[in-house]
Amino acid sequence: MQALGESFAPMLPQLVPLAIASLEQDDGTFLPDSSDEEEEEGASGGDPNLAVTGQGGSTARLSALDSDDASDEDDDDDAARARHLSVRTGVTDEKAAALHALGLYAKHVPLGFQPYLGAALSLAARAANYFHEDVRCQAYEVLGQLVLSCHSCHPPPAGAPPGTVSGEVAQALEVVCPLLLEGLEDDERGVVAEVLRAWRELLQGLTALPLARWLEKLPWDAAEELLAAAGDLLPVMAAAAGAEAYAPVLAAQHLPGLLSRLRPQQPEGVRGVAVGALAELAEHMQAVEPLMRLVTSEADILQFHGLVAALVQTIRVALQQGAEATAVTGFQLLVELVEAPA
Repeated sequence: MQALGESFAPMLPQLVPLAIASLEQDDGTFLPDSSDEEEEEGASGGDPNLAVTGQGGSTARLSALDSDDASDEDDDDDAARARHLSVRTGVTDEKAAALHALGLYAKHVPLGFQPYLGAALSLAARAANYFHEDVRCQAYEVLGQLVLSCHSCHPPPAGAPPGTVSGEVAQALEVVCPLLLEGLEDDERGVVAEVLRAWRELLQGLTALPLARWLEKLPWDAAEELLAAAGDLLPVMAAAAGAEAYAPVLAAQHLPGLLSRLRPQQPEGVRGVAVGALAELAEHMQAVEPLMRLVTSEADILQFHGLVAALVQTIRVALQQGAEATAVTGFQLLVELVEAPA
Protein backbone atom coordinates (compact mmCIF):
# COMPACT_ATOMS: atom_id res chain seq x y z
CA MET A 1 0.00 0.00 0.00
CA GLN A 2 2.80 2.40 0.86
CA ALA A 3 4.36 1.82 -2.55
CA LEU A 4 1.05 2.19 -4.43
CA GLY A 5 -0.05 5.37 -2.67
CA GLU A 6 -3.18 6.91 -4.20
CA SER A 7 -3.23 4.10 -6.79
CA PHE A 8 -4.61 1.96 -3.99
CA ALA A 9 -7.70 4.20 -3.71
CA PRO A 10 -9.97 2.00 -5.89
CA MET A 11 -9.65 -0.74 -3.28
CA LEU A 12 -10.91 1.42 -0.43
CA PRO A 13 -14.67 1.08 -1.18
CA GLN A 14 -14.30 -2.66 -0.61
CA LEU A 15 -11.91 -2.52 2.37
CA VAL A 16 -12.94 0.46 4.47
CA PRO A 17 -16.56 -0.71 5.03
CA LEU A 18 -15.20 -4.02 6.34
CA ALA A 19 -13.00 -2.22 8.86
CA ILE A 20 -15.88 0.03 9.89
CA ALA A 21 -18.16 -2.99 10.31
CA SER A 22 -15.59 -4.62 12.58
CA LEU A 23 -15.47 -1.52 14.76
CA GLU A 24 -19.25 -1.20 14.91
CA GLN A 25 -20.04 -4.79 15.81
CA ASP A 26 -21.22 -5.54 19.32
CA ASP A 27 -18.60 -7.38 21.35
CA GLY A 28 -20.25 -7.11 24.74
CA THR A 29 -22.43 -5.18 27.11
CA PHE A 30 -21.81 -3.74 30.53
CA LEU A 31 -25.15 -3.24 32.28
CA PRO A 32 -25.11 -1.95 35.87
CA ASP A 33 -28.18 -2.68 38.02
CA SER A 34 -30.40 0.36 38.12
CA SER A 35 -31.62 0.20 41.74
CA ASP A 36 -30.42 2.94 44.05
CA GLU A 37 -29.82 0.47 46.85
CA GLU A 38 -27.44 -1.60 44.76
CA GLU A 39 -25.61 1.49 43.52
CA GLU A 40 -24.98 2.43 47.13
CA GLU A 41 -23.68 -1.06 47.82
CA GLY A 42 -21.31 -0.80 44.87
CA ALA A 43 -20.11 2.62 45.99
CA SER A 44 -19.39 1.31 49.47
CA GLY A 45 -17.15 -1.43 48.12
CA GLY A 46 -19.68 -4.26 47.64
CA ASP A 47 -18.47 -7.22 45.62
CA PRO A 48 -20.61 -7.58 42.47
CA ASN A 49 -20.85 -10.74 40.40
CA LEU A 50 -19.92 -10.84 36.76
CA ALA A 51 -21.78 -12.81 34.10
CA VAL A 52 -19.47 -13.49 31.15
CA THR A 53 -20.92 -14.65 27.85
CA GLY A 54 -18.48 -16.32 25.46
CA GLN A 55 -18.44 -16.06 21.69
CA GLY A 56 -20.25 -19.35 21.36
CA GLY A 57 -23.07 -18.18 23.61
CA SER A 58 -22.15 -20.06 26.80
CA THR A 59 -22.41 -18.07 30.01
CA ALA A 60 -20.35 -18.32 33.17
CA ARG A 61 -20.85 -16.39 36.40
CA LEU A 62 -17.83 -15.03 38.27
CA SER A 63 -18.65 -14.29 41.88
CA ALA A 64 -16.55 -12.40 44.37
CA LEU A 65 -18.19 -14.57 47.04
CA ASP A 66 -16.75 -17.98 47.88
CA SER A 67 -18.49 -20.24 45.35
CA ASP A 68 -17.88 -23.34 47.47
CA ASP A 69 -19.86 -21.89 50.37
CA ALA A 70 -22.55 -20.17 48.34
CA SER A 71 -25.81 -22.05 47.93
CA ASP A 72 -28.10 -21.99 44.91
CA GLU A 73 -30.39 -19.72 46.88
CA ASP A 74 -27.56 -17.26 47.45
CA ASP A 75 -26.74 -17.35 43.74
CA ASP A 76 -30.33 -16.45 42.91
CA ASP A 77 -30.23 -13.53 45.34
CA ASP A 78 -26.88 -12.34 44.04
CA ALA A 79 -28.14 -12.47 40.46
CA ALA A 80 -30.48 -9.58 41.18
CA ARG A 81 -27.58 -7.28 41.85
CA ALA A 82 -25.13 -8.69 39.32
CA ARG A 83 -23.36 -6.56 36.77
CA HIS A 84 -23.30 -8.38 33.44
CA LEU A 85 -20.19 -8.26 31.29
CA SER A 86 -20.43 -10.04 27.96
CA VAL A 87 -17.17 -10.25 25.99
CA ARG A 88 -16.15 -11.82 22.70
CA THR A 89 -12.37 -11.57 22.87
CA GLY A 90 -11.79 -12.48 19.23
CA VAL A 91 -13.60 -9.31 18.27
CA THR A 92 -11.22 -7.28 20.43
CA ASP A 93 -8.29 -8.35 18.24
CA GLU A 94 -10.39 -7.67 15.17
CA LYS A 95 -11.15 -4.13 16.32
CA ALA A 96 -7.46 -3.40 16.92
CA ALA A 97 -6.61 -4.71 13.45
CA ALA A 98 -9.41 -2.65 11.89
CA LEU A 99 -8.13 0.53 13.54
CA HIS A 100 -4.61 -0.21 12.34
CA ALA A 101 -5.90 -0.66 8.80
CA LEU A 102 -7.80 2.62 8.86
CA GLY A 103 -4.67 4.40 10.04
CA LEU A 104 -2.67 2.96 7.16
CA TYR A 105 -5.32 3.94 4.63
CA ALA A 106 -5.42 7.49 6.00
CA LYS A 107 -1.63 7.78 5.99
CA HIS A 108 -0.79 6.29 2.60
CA VAL A 109 -3.96 7.02 0.60
CA PRO A 110 -5.05 10.37 2.07
CA LEU A 111 -7.03 11.70 -0.89
CA GLY A 112 -8.89 8.46 -1.49
CA PHE A 113 -9.61 8.10 2.21
CA GLN A 114 -11.22 11.51 2.68
CA PRO A 115 -14.84 10.32 2.15
CA TYR A 116 -14.37 8.00 5.13
CA LEU A 117 -12.53 10.43 7.38
CA GLY A 118 -15.54 11.54 9.44
CA ALA A 119 -16.72 8.01 10.16
CA ALA A 120 -13.20 6.86 10.98
CA LEU A 121 -12.65 9.78 13.35
CA SER A 122 -15.88 9.05 15.18
CA LEU A 123 -15.07 5.36 15.55
CA ALA A 124 -11.50 5.99 16.67
CA ALA A 125 -12.72 8.52 19.25
CA ARG A 126 -15.13 5.92 20.62
CA ALA A 127 -12.39 3.27 20.66
CA ALA A 128 -10.16 5.53 22.76
CA ASN A 129 -12.42 4.62 25.71
CA TYR A 130 -12.45 0.89 24.96
CA PHE A 131 -11.89 -1.48 27.87
CA HIS A 132 -8.88 -3.27 26.31
CA GLU A 133 -5.54 -1.47 26.14
CA ASP A 134 -4.58 -2.89 22.71
CA VAL A 135 -7.60 -1.23 21.13
CA ARG A 136 -6.94 2.04 22.97
CA CYS A 137 -3.32 2.06 21.75
CA GLN A 138 -4.44 1.65 18.15
CA ALA A 139 -7.16 4.27 18.59
CA TYR A 140 -4.72 6.94 19.78
CA GLU A 141 -2.30 6.16 16.98
CA VAL A 142 -5.09 6.42 14.41
CA LEU A 143 -6.40 9.71 15.84
CA GLY A 144 -3.10 11.42 15.06
CA GLN A 145 -2.90 9.82 11.63
CA LEU A 146 -6.39 11.01 10.74
CA VAL A 147 -5.55 14.61 11.60
CA LEU A 148 -2.39 14.50 9.50
CA SER A 149 -4.28 12.88 6.63
CA CYS A 150 -6.82 15.70 6.78
CA HIS A 151 -3.98 18.25 6.83
CA SER A 152 -2.37 16.76 3.72
CA CYS A 153 -5.66 17.03 1.82
CA HIS A 154 -6.71 20.40 3.24
CA PRO A 155 -3.55 22.52 3.54
CA PRO A 156 -3.73 26.13 4.68
CA PRO A 157 -4.27 28.82 2.05
CA ALA A 158 -1.28 29.97 0.05
CA GLY A 159 0.62 32.72 1.83
CA ALA A 160 -0.85 31.90 5.24
CA PRO A 161 1.45 32.47 8.23
CA PRO A 162 3.45 29.47 9.49
CA GLY A 163 1.45 27.28 11.82
CA THR A 164 -1.88 28.02 10.13
CA VAL A 165 -4.23 25.10 9.58
CA SER A 166 -7.39 24.83 7.52
CA GLY A 167 -10.86 24.84 9.03
CA GLU A 168 -11.18 21.10 8.44
CA VAL A 169 -8.01 20.40 10.40
CA ALA A 170 -9.04 22.77 13.16
CA GLN A 171 -12.32 20.86 13.55
CA ALA A 172 -10.47 17.56 13.70
CA LEU A 173 -8.12 18.94 16.37
CA GLU A 174 -11.10 19.96 18.49
CA VAL A 175 -12.07 16.29 18.62
CA VAL A 176 -8.63 14.68 18.80
CA CYS A 177 -6.62 16.88 21.17
CA PRO A 178 -8.96 16.59 24.19
CA LEU A 179 -8.88 12.82 23.73
CA LEU A 180 -5.08 12.85 23.61
CA LEU A 181 -5.02 14.82 26.85
CA GLU A 182 -7.36 12.30 28.46
CA GLY A 183 -5.16 9.49 27.19
CA LEU A 184 -2.25 10.78 29.22
CA GLU A 185 -4.20 9.79 32.34
CA ASP A 186 -4.63 6.19 31.17
CA ASP A 187 -3.68 3.47 33.67
CA GLU A 188 -1.60 1.55 31.12
CA ARG A 189 1.93 2.75 30.41
CA GLY A 190 1.86 1.50 26.85
CA VAL A 191 -1.24 3.53 26.10
CA VAL A 192 0.28 6.71 27.54
CA ALA A 193 3.46 6.15 25.54
CA GLU A 194 1.35 5.81 22.38
CA VAL A 195 -0.45 9.04 23.22
CA LEU A 196 2.88 10.84 23.57
CA ARG A 197 3.98 9.50 20.22
CA ALA A 198 0.75 10.84 18.71
CA TRP A 199 1.52 14.28 20.14
CA ARG A 200 5.01 14.09 18.68
CA GLU A 201 3.65 13.21 15.22
CA LEU A 202 1.19 16.11 15.36
CA LEU A 203 3.93 18.52 16.37
CA GLN A 204 6.13 17.41 13.51
CA GLY A 205 3.29 17.62 11.02
CA LEU A 206 1.51 20.80 12.15
CA THR A 207 4.07 22.74 14.27
CA ALA A 208 3.28 23.90 17.78
CA LEU A 209 1.03 26.90 17.05
CA PRO A 210 -2.27 25.10 16.30
CA LEU A 211 -1.67 22.81 19.30
CA ALA A 212 -0.56 25.48 21.77
CA ARG A 213 -3.64 25.63 24.00
CA TRP A 214 -3.59 21.87 24.49
CA LEU A 215 0.19 21.52 24.85
CA GLU A 216 0.08 23.81 27.88
CA LYS A 217 -1.89 21.12 29.70
CA LEU A 218 0.54 18.25 29.09
CA PRO A 219 1.38 16.53 32.41
CA TRP A 220 4.63 14.91 33.55
CA ASP A 221 5.09 11.37 34.83
CA ALA A 222 8.05 9.95 36.73
CA ALA A 223 7.98 6.50 35.16
CA GLU A 224 11.12 5.86 33.12
CA GLU A 225 9.26 4.63 30.03
CA LEU A 226 7.00 7.66 29.97
CA LEU A 227 9.89 10.00 30.73
CA ALA A 228 11.73 8.61 27.71
CA ALA A 229 8.68 9.24 25.50
CA ALA A 230 8.32 12.77 26.93
CA GLY A 231 12.03 13.33 26.38
CA ASP A 232 11.53 12.48 22.71
CA LEU A 233 8.63 14.93 22.54
CA LEU A 234 10.42 17.98 24.00
CA PRO A 235 13.07 18.40 21.26
CA VAL A 236 10.27 18.15 18.69
CA MET A 237 8.47 20.98 20.48
CA ALA A 238 11.69 23.02 20.49
CA ALA A 239 12.23 22.45 16.78
CA ALA A 240 8.60 23.17 15.89
CA ALA A 241 8.23 26.34 17.94
CA GLY A 242 11.77 27.65 17.51
CA ALA A 243 14.40 28.09 20.21
CA GLU A 244 13.45 31.64 21.19
CA ALA A 245 9.72 30.96 21.39
CA TYR A 246 10.15 27.68 23.27
CA ALA A 247 12.79 28.89 25.78
CA PRO A 248 10.29 30.57 28.19
CA VAL A 249 8.02 27.52 28.11
CA LEU A 250 10.98 25.24 28.72
CA ALA A 251 12.25 27.28 31.66
CA ALA A 252 8.85 27.78 33.31
CA GLN A 253 7.05 24.47 32.67
CA HIS A 254 9.15 21.63 31.29
CA LEU A 255 12.67 22.08 32.67
CA PRO A 256 11.64 22.01 36.37
CA GLY A 257 9.99 18.64 35.87
CA LEU A 258 13.03 17.36 33.99
CA LEU A 259 15.45 18.59 36.65
CA SER A 260 13.42 16.95 39.39
CA ARG A 261 14.26 13.61 37.74
CA LEU A 262 17.96 14.32 38.41
CA ARG A 263 17.57 14.25 42.18
CA PRO A 264 19.67 11.67 44.07
CA GLN A 265 16.62 9.70 45.23
CA GLN A 266 15.53 9.06 41.63
CA PRO A 267 16.44 5.67 40.08
CA GLU A 268 19.61 5.66 38.01
CA GLY A 269 17.69 4.82 34.85
CA VAL A 270 15.38 7.81 35.30
CA ARG A 271 18.33 10.15 35.84
CA GLY A 272 20.04 8.79 32.74
CA VAL A 273 16.94 9.38 30.63
CA ALA A 274 16.63 12.92 32.00
CA VAL A 275 20.24 13.72 31.12
CA GLY A 276 19.72 12.34 27.63
CA ALA A 277 16.67 14.58 27.22
CA LEU A 278 18.75 17.57 28.35
CA ALA A 279 21.38 16.75 25.74
CA GLU A 280 18.74 16.55 23.01
CA LEU A 281 17.19 19.81 24.15
CA ALA A 282 20.54 21.60 24.19
CA GLU A 283 21.09 20.59 20.59
CA HIS A 284 17.83 22.26 19.55
CA MET A 285 18.11 25.27 21.84
CA GLN A 286 21.19 26.52 19.95
CA ALA A 287 23.17 27.39 23.09
CA VAL A 288 24.27 25.13 25.92
CA GLU A 289 25.27 27.82 28.42
CA PRO A 290 21.78 29.20 29.25
CA LEU A 291 20.47 25.69 29.74
CA MET A 292 23.42 24.77 31.94
CA ARG A 293 22.87 27.86 34.09
CA LEU A 294 19.39 26.56 34.83
CA VAL A 295 20.73 23.09 35.52
CA THR A 296 23.52 24.20 37.84
CA SER A 297 21.15 26.54 39.69
CA GLU A 298 19.58 23.36 41.04
CA ALA A 299 22.92 22.17 42.46
CA ASP A 300 21.43 21.79 45.91
CA ILE A 301 19.20 18.93 44.71
CA LEU A 302 21.63 17.26 42.33
CA GLN A 303 24.04 14.51 43.20
CA PHE A 304 27.07 15.74 41.29
CA HIS A 305 28.89 12.47 40.78
CA GLY A 306 25.71 10.62 39.95
CA LEU A 307 24.88 13.21 37.29
CA VAL A 308 28.36 12.95 35.79
CA ALA A 309 28.06 9.16 35.70
CA ALA A 310 24.67 9.40 34.04
CA LEU A 311 26.07 11.82 31.45
CA VAL A 312 28.96 9.49 30.67
CA GLN A 313 26.53 6.59 30.28
CA THR A 314 24.35 8.67 27.96
CA ILE A 315 27.36 9.59 25.81
CA ARG A 316 28.45 5.94 25.63
CA VAL A 317 25.00 4.77 24.50
CA ALA A 318 24.75 7.61 21.96
CA LEU A 319 28.08 6.62 20.42
CA GLN A 320 27.06 2.96 20.30
CA GLN A 321 23.88 3.90 18.45
CA GLY A 322 25.63 6.24 16.04
CA ALA A 323 23.95 9.37 17.47
CA GLU A 324 27.07 11.47 17.15
CA ALA A 325 25.35 14.84 17.46
CA THR A 326 23.77 13.81 20.75
CA ALA A 327 27.10 12.49 22.01
CA VAL A 328 28.84 15.77 21.11
CA THR A 329 26.18 17.75 22.95
CA GLY A 330 26.55 15.40 25.90
CA PHE A 331 30.26 16.10 26.01
CA GLN A 332 29.53 19.83 25.97
CA LEU A 333 27.12 19.43 28.87
CA LEU A 334 29.69 17.37 30.75
CA VAL A 335 32.38 20.01 30.29
CA GLU A 336 30.02 22.78 31.40
CA LEU A 337 29.00 20.77 34.45
CA VAL A 338 32.56 19.95 35.50
CA GLU A 339 33.76 23.52 34.99
CA ALA A 340 30.77 25.13 36.70
CA PRO A 341 31.77 26.91 39.94
CA ALA A 342 30.76 25.12 43.12
